[in-house]
Amino acid sequence: MRVAVLGPLELGERDGRLAIGSPKQRTTLALLIARAGTVVSIEELIAELWGERPPRSALANARMYVANLRRLLAGYDDAPQVRKAGGGYLLTLDDQAYDLRQFRDLARGGRALLDDGDAIAAGRQCRQAIDLWRGRPLADVPTGELLDAWVLGVEQEHQRAAHCQAEALLRSGRADQAVDLARALLLRDPLREPTYELLMRAHHAGGDVAAALGVYDTARRRLGSELGIEPGPALRELRHVVLDRGDGRTAGPDGGASAAGPPPVPEPAPDRAVPRQLPADIPAFAGRAPHLDRLGALLHRATGAARVPVTVVVTGPAGVGKTALAVHWAHRVADRFPDGQLYVDLRGFGPERARTGPAEALRGLLDALGVPPHRMPRTVQAQAGLYRSILAGRRVLLVLDNARDADQVRPLLPGSAGALTVVTSRDQMYGLVTKEAAEPLPLTLMSPTEARELLAGRLGATRTRAAEAVDEIVASCVGLPLALAVVAARAAIEPDVPLPRLAADLRRTRRLDALAPDSTVDVRTTLSWSHHLLHEPATRLFSLLAAHPGPDVGLPAVASLAGLPVARARQLLADLVSVNLLAEHRPGRFRFHDLLREYAAERLDEGDPADRAAALRRLLDHYLHTACQAERLLNPVRKPLALPPPSPDVTVEPVNSAEAALAWFTRERAGLVAMVAEAHRAGLPERTWQLAWTFSTFFDTRAYWADWQRTQQLALSAARTTGDPGRQADAHRCLARACVRLDHPDEAYDHYEQAQGIYQETGELLGQAVVELNLSLLAEQQDHPRRALEHARRALDLFRRAGDRPGEGRALNGVGWCHARLGEHEHTLRHCTEALAVLGAVGDRAGQAAAWDSIGYARRHLGDHDEAITCHQRSLAIYRELGHRYWEASVLTHLGEAYLDGGDEPAARAAWRDAHDILVAIGHGEAEQVRVRLDQPASVVNSLPVTDRGEGR
Repeated sequence: MRVAVLGPLELGERDGRLAIGSPKQRTTLALLIARAGTVVSIEELIAELWGERPPRSALANARMYVANLRRLLAGYDDAPQVRKAGGGYLLTLDDQAYDLRQFRDLARGGRALLDDGDAIAAGRQCRQAIDLWRGRPLADVPTGELLDAWVLGVEQEHQRAAHCQAEALLRSGRADQAVDLARALLLRDPLREPTYELLMRAHHAGGDVAAALGVYDTARRRLGSELGIEPGPALRELRHVVLDRGDGRTAGPDGGASAAGPPPVPEPAPDRAVPRQLPADIPAFAGRAPHLDRLGALLHRATGAARVPVTVVVTGPAGVGKTALAVHWAHRVADRFPDGQLYVDLRGFGPERARTGPAEALRGLLDALGVPPHRMPRTVQAQAGLYRSILAGRRVLLVLDNARDADQVRPLLPGSAGALTVVTSRDQMYGLVTKEAAEPLPLTLMSPTEARELLAGRLGATRTRAAEAVDEIVASCVGLPLALAVVAARAAIEPDVPLPRLAADLRRTRRLDALAPDSTVDVRTTLSWSHHLLHEPATRLFSLLAAHPGPDVGLPAVASLAGLPVARARQLLADLVSVNLLAEHRPGRFRFHDLLREYAAERLDEGDPADRAAALRRLLDHYLHTACQAERLLNPVRKPLALPPPSPDVTVEPVNSAEAALAWFTRERAGLVAMVAEAHRAGLPERTWQLAWTFSTFFDTRAYWADWQRTQQLALSAARTTGDPGRQADAHRCLARACVRLDHPDEAYDHYEQAQGIYQETGELLGQAVVELNLSLLAEQQDHPRRALEHARRALDLFRRAGDRPGEGRALNGVGWCHARLGEHEHTLRHCTEALAVLGAVGDRAGQAAAWDSIGYARRHLGDHDEAITCHQRSLAIYRELGHRYWEASVLTHLGEAYLDGGDEPAARAAWRDAHDILVAIGHGEAEQVRVRLDQPASVVNSLPVTDRGEGR
């Protein structure tokens, strides 16, 4: 069935299209198609359909839209299929019937032909790609944030394909047609410098020097007026070339005139991630006109002709509206920063264990800027260098919210022209002002006029006509925006209660002291007023939430924390959100303002310590059982922890696929790291060690090595507290792996030796065997294949002595793989064939798939390409059966190499394309390595390094 998104959304042929249904049902289908092959969570779907404020019926309605689509498509054998997966939905479709895949294949082919010098064929293929477009992608679909970003990306692909076609026209001597197409491209995107270059070269090739120079003048004028910048070096150099060559003709070898080819165009820069990370704008923002004017003046310094890096520090007491001002202004000027807007919550005044350190912040920024895990530098210094290199020359806006001090901020400052950084902090940041020439922007309490404006914006002018009541509320809140917002929320959810009565209620509760750190701000009164008007279950949950150390929390964790059913927890959370005591900053994710967290912590400290301890244990059990479930999906061959079942009042989040496991770990990562520290602080060594154990696979595969090291150090300390030598050895072993990834081989060997010493002392043969396999991997990474083979052989012997048949099978495969890396492929066949028998006997399907892959690798290098292809296909079938997406992609990469060696380049590229799509879908860093294969001719691909599966063997 034809699936068309390049224009209005269509299913089926033009003479028999399916009626998809209501606008929201079309949005649902569009999001599933855009994310085909990967899970769309129910939270993402709800956010796309209703934005930041979904109705209470959103969950039921979203499920209904999906059910309707599944019924609609079920009657057609060739239709896309939708199934439940990982807490969301997964759509699969036939790529050959998908117009976007057809477009991408044609566009990629056109680019390859152009690179190979066949400009005529390249132009023809690009034209075929562009002819598939019927208008704006998803033109008849209501789109939200996710689909808007997707449509923008697809439109940029169209722009690149059209640019490629224009380049092909120019190179094949059709300069006039290239001029027309370049002009059309500039109508769509009048600020794109490469298109101006193309148009200049086309005019020049056609002999119209004046027109070429006119294009440069237009570019300079438009870039200056719109962006406040001069043309880049490529455009300036091209202008000099045009001036030097005059009418485009130079002296030939015989002294006569000969046509000069167009000047070379610089290679296009690789596609860059353009982050859009700003939180939602503040509704009914009021006041602060002088501060907005000051920020506007600083904006001109950053984006005007001078283009200098600017840092501004917005300071003031807690709750005074620093974040609101920064975010509101950032939204107003976001279009002046076309290279992106970055946002980091530094959590500087929350619990120390939950603060965002420079390493975590840099990693998050590099993720947002599109740096894949396999390219992530190992040290913080190197990450900072890469970060500044990426931002060099880019026009970016960076908001560093809630900073503790200057030291937390300095490593994150871009330092390049065109960047503007807004820092918010309670601290005066004298260090940044004096050393980094940051501009201070102190924020004080609102004036009575501004406070009235805020209330009127939230409650409406009609309701705020009760001037005396409004004045009394303003006086009670002493001009603090947070307090005013809490009162406005209370009034909004009780629209029938007149403001004078609310003012009287607030007056009667003015009995508490002012809240530190600023004794002039009597905000605890306001908070207690709202707090005491809630019923007891909601106030209890508000206090208990302070026990969660992470930056935000999801609904299942909240239910476990309170020991409540999920539905009841959801109701109580809605009550807290409705009175502004809690914010639902993303669907299903909740967080405190740090001032509210402090207030909640005070309430918690006043309560029963036993209740708090029980809540923390339930929360730890929620994370531990969910993480163990997710870990088993990411690493099914790892021996699971032996855990007793959770208590009935603990909610375990369902995770039923590797993709869902990755998504859960990614979503919860910061909270999980904080929970390990919280368990250690609370004197719970058992939970500390167990929780840290569950993260290893995720931290390793996603390159969160610093987090891995930090949590394993706590795990080792906890294991020592318990006096359990086996757990100490396991912690040493995991810590060693983290050191390997951080390029600290000496530390890694030290931890491996300590682990091995404990295992030997206690006679733990299985632990010794695992360490030997790890040492084999480390030796191979350090390019010591013979040493790697020795360790693998020792591992094999230990597994056999321990009577561990699955381990024996994996070690046999490891020995075989080491022989393969030494070029001893006959030995590989012998050991891996034996591994197949052992793994088959114990029913280790994943191990069999790995062995078939190793055998295929050896067969290929022995020249038996047909048998190699068969072996890889067997491996692939098993991994697909098991749903192991990463290993499926790995084998597809090896299968492509076997096809290429056998002379079938189209099949090789098809395999690599499938591997690339899988790796992109699961967010794995090896996607870039596979993309390199797709972009290179066959002669180059054969010289690329082998893709190694490491521990997967």
